Formats: sequence, structure tokens, C-alpha cells
Amino acid sequence: MTSESKAEIVAAVDEAKKQFAATGAQGLRASRDEFVAAVAQLDRYLQGPNGSGWRTFLGWPQLERQVDLAAEPNPAALAAVHARLHSAYPGLELKPFVDLRRALDAYLGCIEWMNVNEATYREHLETIAAAVQNPAPPQLRKLADSAAELQRGGRAPKVLSLLRKRLSFSNITFHASDRFVWTGVSRPIDETAPLNDFILGTRIRGTGRTIGYAEAHLVPDPNRALIATNIRAMNHAQTVGQNGPALIYSVGDSELAARKLLVATPDGLSALPAEVEVHTNSRITGFGSTKQGVVDRLVKKIAAKRAPAEAARGTRLAEDHARRIFRTKVDEQAEPMLARANERFLRKIRNPLMRVDAYPQSMHFSTTTDYLNVVGLQTGDAELGAPTPVPDAQRPADVLVRMHESLVNNTAENLLSGRLLDQPAIDRFSLELFGAVPEPPEGESREPWSIAFAPVRPLT
Repeated sequence: MTSESKAEIVAAVDEAKKQFAATGAQGLRASRDEFVAAVAQLDRYLQGPNGSGWRTFLGWPQLERQVDLAAEPNPAALAAVHARLHSAYPGLELKPFVDLRRALDAYLGCIEWMNVNEATYREHLETIAAAVQNPAPPQLRKLADSAAELQRGGRAPKVLSLLRKRLSFSNITFHASDRFVWTGVSRPIDETAPLNDFILGTRIRGTGRTIGYAEAHLVPDPNRALIATNIRAMNHAQTVGQNGPALIYSVGDSELAARKLLVATPDGLSALPAEVEVHTNSRITGFGSTKQGVVDRLVKKIAAKRAPAEAARGTRLAEDHARRIFRTKVDEQAEPMLARANERFLRKIRNPLMRVDAYPQSMHFSTTTDYLNVVGLQTGDAELGAPTPVPDAQRPADVLVRMHESLVNNTAENLLSGRLLDQPAIDRFSLELFGAVPEPPEGESREPWSIAFAPVRPLT
């Protein structure tokens, strides 16, 4: 951090020391307004199906009484709703619930801080100023604790804003090499399928075999992760075309090329329409008919005379049809894969973490020709990230995950602060996250146990 940045934060601290009463009233008022707006948003959402069940679950009458501007805040009633919103119940990852949970967290913090004296407030500010002047790890830990307390009370917003700009950087990164992506996606192609088409009045049926290879490579993009799946293949087809009584026997070789872009963002995987090219060479190998005798010979003679004249036009139309069919097939094959990947991502990662406010507040995806990169920041509502930018990787690897201790501390703060954890709670979490409850080791029984976590810094 530059000397100018240090001086800017220290000056903001000195200014904040003079604003104890003003920022307290402003913070409480702002947090209450956000709480009321979040309740109104959830009320509108619950007009739909299942609304009555959710209102019962949340204790809606208590919540409505706390929205009444004439009523004094009831911390106990708000805490009861707060506990239900933090119960990790499926559905609480939806935006109206998340917004209310965060607004209620802020409102409760401001209410609690109305009982905090000015000396404590100034002590937190002085801790921040001292740590900024001497940013060693122990001091930065104290700075993070003080910043979290001020954030919880809605105090010193300018100081906190500067800290986030100067001392809160990404605390998790993930990198996967182009070679790793290639290995996971690339595969040989060997498919045999029936052919059925209609070109220039001729019904064409037969069988085609496609042999080739699909491989994946990264495409540079600074704002999302792009993976190009490239397909190169040859299709050999044997067909019979029927136009009236005439039968035309053909073989064809088609060179197939496709490019399908997969897009990874914080919202999941999606895909762009496939780009395809098809080039076909075909030749007629014989003629036949559905008739017999003289009529059979006449039909064959007429077909042999007419077919070569229309062969070039027929080949162009066949290429157009094959291009459309090939594009549709590539797109349709990608759809179930994307659906499965997104369903697993939502069910096993995003939704469970969103319910307990442990999902990163920001994630940035990008790709270079060599690496797929994901950079995330997990801070909760009142924490800071890493105090310095992520250093460059010294040893490139196919898969590289780096985490700063602030990720663990911030996640634990959201998951565990002030909570009682026991075996049933662990079983519920395992069932939700992994779909099953692990069995105890052979010979061991499930003895009752519980852990009560501290309200601040539950893990050290």
C-alpha cells in the first residue's frame, strides 16, 4: 500500500472520530430502510405459490410488527426471524430471502451498536489507523476485526469503503490449464446413424458412419471463460434415392467441421450456437427401379440420362441439408451436458452456500490461450479479503487452487458464528450438500456431541 493510500485512510479515521453520534443515527436509519424495503420485496414474492407456507415458517406476523414505523425495534423478535433465515432450508438461496437476510443482519447489528459507547468506537478506529501504518499480519488481523465491528454497526462508512479499495483483494483463485481442459473434454467420434432426406423430389435413405475427433481448447477472453470444442470428422454414406419408380444408388464422403463455444460465468455454463462447415463429394454407383421387364429397363435408362445433369445441384442441396442437420446435432448434444453441469453446480455448490451466505461475493472468469482463470472474493457482509493482491504463480500446474486465510475465516464467520453445531445439524448439511449422510467408521457408534462457537472469530 502506498504512503498516499495510508495517509488517505488515516485522514478518514480522524474525520470519523468526530462523527460517532451522527453516523450511528444515519446507520440505524439506513439499515432500517433497507430492512423495510427487503420485507416489502419478500411480501410481493410470497403472493405466489407456497407463500403461506413460507410466511408460517418465517413467523410473518412478528416481521410485520417490526416494519411498523411507530413500533420500537424488538431485538428478540428480529433474532427469531434471523435464525430462521439462517437455517439453510432449501429455497433460502433465492434472492428475496437473501436480500432480507442481509438487510436484517445489518439492522440487528446497528441496533446492538446503539449500546456501544464512544470509547469503544474510537478504539476500533485507532486500531485501524495503527494497522495501516504498520501492516504486519497480526495488526492486519486486528484491523479486520475492527472493520467487521464497525461494518456491523453501520459506522465509519468512508473508512470502510477505503479499506475495501486498498486492503481487500481476492482470496481464492482457480486455474486450469489448456491441457487439463483438453484432456477432460476431448474424445474420439465413431457413430453410425440412418439417413433420411428429400432432395429435388427424390426420397433418400441409407446409412452413414462418422469417424473423427472432438477436442477442446481455451479461447482468450478477459471477462468470461471461453472453451472452444472443435470437431473434425469424415462421414461415409451409402444411400438409395427413389424418385417415382427410379432407384439411384450412391456413395458419398462428407468432410465435417464444427466449432462450439462454451461460456463459463458466475451464473454457470452456457453455449453459443455451433458454427459448422460441410463439404460433400458423392458419386452414383448404379440405377434400379421398382418395375420389371421392359418398364424396368426404360426407367433405368431415363434415370441414367437425367441423374448426372442434376448431380451438381443435388450435391449442393445435400450439403445445405447436411450442414443444418449437423449444426442441430452438435447443439442438441451439448444441451443435456450443460443442463447436468448447471444442475450439479446449483444443487451442490451455489445454492447450499447461498443459504448460509458463504458463496463468494464476487467471481471473475477469464481465459488466456494457456489457462482458464477464476478469481473470487469471499468477504461476507462485514469482512475484508486478502490484504495484498494475489501473487503470480511460481510453478505453473495443470490445476492450481490458491486460498488466503481470510477465505477460511470469513466463511467460518458466516457459517459458525454464535451457533450450536451437533450431529443432526452435520447430517442435514451433508444430506443437502452431498445427497447422503456418511456412515460412521466400522466399530464406532454415533455418540451425542455438540460444539458452541464464539459469536466472533469462531475459528482461530
